[in-house]
Amino acid sequence: MRIKTHTQFTLNGISFSNKELKEVGYSLAKEGKPFEQFIGDFLLDWLSNKPTISVQTSGSTGKPKR
Repeated sequence: MRIKTHTQFTLNGISFSNKELKEVGYSLAKEGKPFEQFIGDFLLDWLSNKPTISVQTSGSTGKPKR
């Protein structure tokens, strides 16, 4: 499956190709601060060939859900 990223998608105001986003995701997942590691993991999941992404709700209105 080929992932298409919206042409106006930016991360911290910077546009990236899918390949560059994967590199950023890998870097954040391995070397980022704890909150950045979650973002890196999400980017890697999003840009993978997996058909779904598992996320958890914040729980602001009830018990967090997956």
